[in-house]
Amino acid sequence: MMADLKADEKQAFTNRLIKIIAMLGAVALGVGVLMWVAANWQAMTALTKSLLLVSGTLLMLGVSYYLQFEKKEFKRIGQALNLLAAVLFCASVFLIAQIYHINANAHWLILVCLAGVSPLAYATRSFSLTLISALGFYGWLAMVGFRAANESLLDERLFVMVPLLLIHGTMLVYYFGAYHSLVPEYLQISRWLRLISLHVLLLVLIALTFGIVTGPVHGIRLDDYNQALASQLATVVIGTGLLAIGVSVSTQFFHTVPSSIKAVEIPLVVILVITNLLFVIVPPSTYAFTAIYTLLYIGLLLGALVTGFRKRDHILINLGVLYSGIFMIVRYIDWFWDLLQGSAFFMVGGLVLLAGGVILEMQRRRLIGMTVYKPKEEVKS
Repeated sequence: MMADLKADEKQAFTNRLIKIIAMLGAVALGVGVLMWVAANWQAMTALTKSLLLVSGTLLMLGVSYYLQFEKKEFKRIGQALNLLAAVLFCASVFLIAQIYHINANAHWLILVCLAGVSPLAYATRSFSLTLISALGFYGWLAMVGFRAANESLLDERLFVMVPLLLIHGTMLVYYFGAYHSLVPEYLQISRWLRLISLHVLLLVLIALTFGIVTGPVHGIRLDDYNQALASQLATVVIGTGLLAIGVSVSTQFFHTVPSSIKAVEIPLVVILVITNLLFVIVPPSTYAFTAIYTLLYIGLLLGALVTGFRKRDHILINLGVLYSGIFMIVRYIDWFWDLLQGSAFFMVGGLVLLAGGVILEMQRRRLIGMTVYKPKEEVKS
């Protein structure tokens, strides 16, 4: 049996290596094509540029389909070329917009890119394309928020609304992924979307645990134009938050989600959204919101660890341990940067990181060991 396990591990490592090499090759090829187009850009007419970009994308799609579905022994090469085709398509969208004097900074161009990449992700069940689609959606939300906030330079609180908008977006993607679990063919995409959204949520939420971001602000008088921008962005944040609550509650009817997980997950979502809405409506005068966001962040970490243990999910356990380490590093820098001198800061920080790394690794191995060796009938769902 040990020999079989070692053989399986070796095969899995070989498959991952082939996939990584193929993706690196696809990226290098894409960069080379774009550099060649850029070098000959001025010598081409607008029609020639457009035809070259479109035909190159279609050619890459055809080759990737043939290798992945017809010549199945080259499936991983085909998956890498799918990634290249998606990158070429998105580059073509922005370059063609530039050719015909359309504002290349328009946020709706990202939606055009997603309209082409997302169907390809479903058709090929590709993680890389699913990742591009999800991150593209977050990028679009951030672009919309920052464009509105950037036009109102008088009120820094408008910029704080952008992470709130991203948090609500991650919730929508998370539960959008949950709906995929109802279709057996999309179970893998469902898991990918939820894991991606958890990563983005934890990365964005940690910014709100800083007092400089969610601490007290001084009132600023806004003119009519800036007040209108603030109201529009606040309305979008409130609307997406309420939508996130509604979608999360709708998952109560899913039989694929254990009731024990729902009992923790949905209250956390509701509390987080309500906190965001209160932050938008009531300007903070104390550090109460900072403390609340810190507690919510810790709650999410504990939720990830507990859920990973109960479901015997190593990825969730590793995710919880990873962001626990990031949280400790961030808190150390936030608390002791001004209190300790330069050398003492790094020496103490190094000792804390070493000790924290050892403790986190021991706990991670203990949790994973318990999920591996604990009999299945003893684990309650």
